[in-house]
Amino acid sequence: MGMGMTSAWSRWCSVLVLAGSVACGTIKSAPPTPPRQTKLDLGINQFELKNGMRVAIVTDMNAAEVTVTTRYDVGAVDDPAGKEGLAHLAEHLMFEQEYEGSTLYERLDRVASYHNAYTWLDSTVYETRVAPEDLDEVFTVEGARLALRCQGLSDEVFARERAVVENERKERAISNGIAAALGRAAFGAGHPYDRLIGGTQGSVAALTKADVCAFVDAHYAPGNAIVVVSGPISPEEVDAALGKLLGRVPQRNVFAGKPVPATTLAAGQVEIAAPVEDEFAVIAWTLPADAGLRARMRAVADLMVDRINFHAKGVAYLGTLGGDEASALAIFVEPADDETLAAALGAAERGISGLLQWLEEGHFEGARQAAIHQVFARLEDGSGRDGQIADHLAADRPPGATVGAELKAITSLDRDGVFSIARQHLRWTTARRIVVKPAAAAEAAKGSASDGAIHLARAHRLVADPALADKPADVFTKLNPLRQAQVRRLGNGIEVVLMPSSSTPTVDVRVVFAAGYGDEPQGRRGVALLTAHGLDWSGSDGKHVLNLRAAGGRVNYDVGLDHTSFEVTGMGMHLDYYLTGLERLIRNGRFGSLGIDAAAESVRRAVKAERDPVRNRLVDAYLAARYGKDHPYARASVRRHFDFGQLGADELSDFRDAHYRPDAMTIIIAGGFDAALADRWIDHLFADWGGKAAARADGPLAQPTPAAFALADETSHQLAIDMVWSVAPRRSGLAIDRVAAEMLAAFLDDVRAQLGATYGVQAEVTERRLDRAITLAGQIDARRAGEALALIRRRLDQLAAGGPDLAAAFVAARQRVLADLRAVRTGASALAASATYDAALEREVDTDVALAAEVGALTLDQMTTLGALVPGRAVVLAVGPKAALDAAARALGLTWATP
Repeated sequence: MGMGMTSAWSRWCSVLVLAGSVACGTIKSAPPTPPRQTKLDLGINQFELKNGMRVAIVTDMNAAEVTVTTRYDVGAVDDPAGKEGLAHLAEHLMFEQEYEGSTLYERLDRVASYHNAYTWLDSTVYETRVAPEDLDEVFTVEGARLALRCQGLSDEVFARERAVVENERKERAISNGIAAALGRAAFGAGHPYDRLIGGTQGSVAALTKADVCAFVDAHYAPGNAIVVVSGPISPEEVDAALGKLLGRVPQRNVFAGKPVPATTLAAGQVEIAAPVEDEFAVIAWTLPADAGLRARMRAVADLMVDRINFHAKGVAYLGTLGGDEASALAIFVEPADDETLAAALGAAERGISGLLQWLEEGHFEGARQAAIHQVFARLEDGSGRDGQIADHLAADRPPGATVGAELKAITSLDRDGVFSIARQHLRWTTARRIVVKPAAAAEAAKGSASDGAIHLARAHRLVADPALADKPADVFTKLNPLRQAQVRRLGNGIEVVLMPSSSTPTVDVRVVFAAGYGDEPQGRRGVALLTAHGLDWSGSDGKHVLNLRAAGGRVNYDVGLDHTSFEVTGMGMHLDYYLTGLERLIRNGRFGSLGIDAAAESVRRAVKAERDPVRNRLVDAYLAARYGKDHPYARASVRRHFDFGQLGADELSDFRDAHYRPDAMTIIIAGGFDAALADRWIDHLFADWGGKAAARADGPLAQPTPAAFALADETSHQLAIDMVWSVAPRRSGLAIDRVAAEMLAAFLDDVRAQLGATYGVQAEVTERRLDRAITLAGQIDARRAGEALALIRRRLDQLAAGGPDLAAAFVAARQRVLADLRAVRTGASALAASATYDAALEREVDTDVALAAEVGALTLDQMTTLGALVPGRAVVLAVGPKAALDAAARALGLTWATP
């Protein structure tokens, strides 16, 4: 073993799961069924370095990158009284130490496709994704973070980052306020979880650099850290890198995180006020420490949610409250427009208390299989797996044994076990029932430590060699799982995309049609959504529906501007049930009044947010300028424009007949499954389907009209701004646009890095079938809107001017785009979502592989898009206080229109 090992390697046990009694019949002449068992054999090794740092290595040879997750045993519960937000501000500043001429943020930005950090109640977590050859650089950064702590942090950098965090508090005031109110109602006043993660704007403004430095010295040390490394890398490679870098950070005595006592939620009902628009309720029970019992409680609660949704007009869904050391299982209940909260709670009581009289074998087995899937899905690449492993280690729970206990508890769960869980742990009478009523959001602090101007004399953070601007870049594609996609087309036109590239035995199965909101006829707005949501199985297909549900499958729907998808997630061993259920729904489904009414109600719930007529007129005018007044995108997805009065079963059938046809269809399967067997099932179920879809127009392409719209909102402490530049919506030029957007994003970072006037202003390329655009969006401190927008204007002018002064920025942006194109998450749903995006754009699933080659070949002289990125050629939308709007208009040289 390498340097610093104090215990032997351990191996995550293989886990074998056998399916329960799912099938209730077979299909004549069908292909073989998949083996009704599944196996997980992810490699995990864990050990401890001599300096006290604990390490876990997850060998995932299907991953495209290496992920390093570092968890510190310190979180919001450790904020001293009166210094709320200290842990979160420390997290921000731990990217800003200078090491060998660059900040840690800059060093990560050069090599990482993704890096970020999060402060939770009980922990602070840093996550970085890189190519395997850059692992040493990540360990260098993590070692420097521990060794330097506050060294090299200037007063100016501290003031700027504190202002950034204040702006973050403003942006998240409502969501954080809701979470804090629920935490207090659930766990009680004075409990360690009775707090606002990140503090308030006022509490952050009062923090000093000395506060942060003392906090970091007290908590950031090897013995308080857990590092999880995952990806296509061997334990020996990680061991060698650790020994050279993190293993050399000396051990220090520090304070462990504040212990959180075991907590039992008080039974009964309580009413609270929170910054919400509509009332809702939460029904919660204490989750025990035992992993198996927790898994069983989730499975049974999932059954209860189904039953509540049967009784209620609104919607119920499952969630959690609390943190790592004390948590609660929670059912959230939202009433419908024509339903009182009392009625919704009555439905919830019937669903929870009546479970024992209602439970049927198919529903029980479906809940059990869905629970098995949830355990495995949490082990997918990109699912939060590594953070979960770190949490297990922090609580002295061996990760492999914990997963094994969860699976054993679920697979051994029978009907008697369901009844036992419901009676002992999930009774209505023992629940903590929280009724949440609307209240005004707390006003942000008017004054703060950052009232004075912050100006750091440094250019944008990305630094690269300008001499490389005229030379092609190296392109890293050897591990890109998109290259492994298996694509073919059936004789009837169906495209099949198989992506068996996951290390877990989960699957995401999708049927995607080339039709969405943008394909709706005039006078039938909303027909795409109601067609998808209103489609139900024929009564003659009951056997196949039961098989699908007993296998843990549930059909979800997604309708976009350019596509409609039907989606099922579950275990690969049940792939035949999922495909058969989808085939029966799509080919043989029917429209009933109950399904249409339920779909319309789900839309009406979403429309409730669109209540302000002035804001509605502004949005309509903005979209008309953005796409063109008569463009199908201009009103297509604005749900208050849906023509519900003109939509019935006949109209839905017309849309289905025109668009749900094999030559407009893509079948996508991603995850861990037998691709050859999947192909046989697809041929068996879909190859004989005939028919042609209605011709789809290739236009009109978006025709934007530059304009600037504003809405005054004196209740806001920030200016929200969107700027959009349309570019050619075709494959040609995409590489240039991606690099141009990344150059803009780097320059926009100056608003944060130099002024501290925002939590973030972003830029990206948005793509649709009939439009492609570069967008700028973010929220800016209203008091500093003028100087922030003036800086943005200078950066836009700098980009538009072009020339050799942009060489370094171009090289850095090109490298960032290549890193982003390399960063493919190999979890089943992540892969399926990527393929769905490509299908909606009518392009090949491996388009990004070819795009990476084009990006690598780009040179600075080809960056023609940059000249168009000026305010006068954009469609702009801004919302904020009038004084901030006036300052922004002056800075950008615009005149606001107010519809």
